[in-house]
This record gives sequence, C-alpha cells and structure tokens, in this order.
Amino acid sequence: MFKYKEDRHTFLVDDLTNLYINSNFKNIFSRTIVLNNMSLNNWLNNAGVPLRNIDIIRKMHFESDRLVKEAYDMNIIEDDIIMNWKFAVVCGTK
Repeated sequence: MFKYKEDRHTFLVDDLTNLYINSNFKNIFSRTIVLNNMSLNNWLNNAGVPLRNIDIIRKMHFESDRLVKEAYDMNIIEDDIIMNWKFAVVCGTK
C-alpha cells in the first residue's frame, strides 16, 4: 500500500534494534506510539498523492484481508475507514 503514497522503507522494531546493535550503539531503547481513530480519507486528502493513487490505496484498504483489518483495527464508516496506526521510535547512543 505504502508504495502508492511515497517511497519509503518499512522496518520492524526488531530489525531497527538489530541495526543499532550491529552498528555498536549502546543504551538502545524503543517506544511505540499509537495513533487511534485515524481517518483514511483525511490522511489521503492531505498527503498530496495523485488521485489515481488515492483510488488504488482506498481500494486496497477496503479489500484488504481480514488479518490486515484486524491488525489496524479498521472500522468502515460510510465511505471512510477509521483505524489505529502504530509507529516505533528506536534510539541509542554511539
């Protein structure tokens, strides 16, 4: 889905932590940030994404597998999807 919005690399917390460990960082810690009740429409309408890509992303969300919908706690409300987003921040010192 993300590739239709922008170029990005996605990582799991364990992947990022291992990158820090393998780069000899110390005092490594992570925090998870959860944004609840986020609107798919609001996100897409304010993202500067081409209309064609918006249609693709919306379709992918509405037709996503049950496991994806559960992972994001998606709720379809009229023509929008309300969901929860998780972000991880990993920090360390060199």
